[in-house]
Amino acid sequence: MKSIGWKIFGGLLTLSASMALAATNACPTSNGAGLPSAGSASNVNLITSASFPTPAAPGGQGNCTAIDLTFSNFTTSSNLSTTAYVYQGQIGISGGDPSANPLFLTFATERGAHNAGNGNNDDGTNEFSDNSSGTASNVAYIVAASCGNQINQLKLSVSNVTISAAGADSNIVFKICAGASVAGNFTNAACTLAGGVFSSATLNLASATSLTVALGAPTGVVSISNAILLDGNGAGVTSFLTLTNEFDQVGVQATPEPATFAMLGAGLIGLGFLRYRRRKT
Repeated sequence: MKSIGWKIFGGLLTLSASMALAATNACPTSNGAGLPSAGSASNVNLITSASFPTPAAPGGQGNCTAIDLTFSNFTTSSNLSTTAYVYQGQIGISGGDPSANPLFLTFATERGAHNAGNGNNDDGTNEFSDNSSGTASNVAYIVAASCGNQINQLKLSVSNVTISAAGADSNIVFKICAGASVAGNFTNAACTLAGGVFSSATLNLASATSLTVALGAPTGVVSISNAILLDGNGAGVTSFLTLTNEFDQVGVQATPEPATFAMLGAGLIGLGFLRYRRRKT
């Protein structure tokens, strides 16, 4: 009886571990050159591709996980629908404590090593650019924290910015809905209706390349919309190469749910029963 009990227990542990591994779909990582990893035949970095980790409905918009953060409900404007690549990383020690070393998610419209004049080995075009009368685009998604951590601060940054003299009004509006899941390029009203707290900040690309927004209180879920406006005004190219959202987290004291106590009680009763049978035999 003892042998059978331990075999069942071991089998359950193995099943639980395999289910946990199956549910883990890590976000793609960088190629080390500041862009999503290049692949000769793979579009694993393209968020609208069927090969993106855990694709959702046809057309992509899937989800992926970076240590304790799960990113989902990716949406992009039509001009980025087939060119928005993404990768995840961590500031500081890779794979370390996410509350000590912030995680980040970076978007780009080209993959592989970057060279002057675009140098993309995929689509040949950097879509984060404009040389006419203004281009509006958007990258949005929802992020949820786990493992006893909550998000308390976010940062937006861009790289390789080029501003034409006539496009000095180019900017990114960083919209945040804390405490609620709202997909797409949401509004203040949509965030409030969903029960979230709305905030926004504008990054003027002519004068800065980053900004930081502290949340009023740590939260386990945040909806993000990066609303991009680039204006070349026919006088030159206004562009940037990558857009990064960074997440600072704090650890919170988790309160066990009633179901957790019930499972613990059942386990203790089971161990007591096995001990009782062992003593009888």
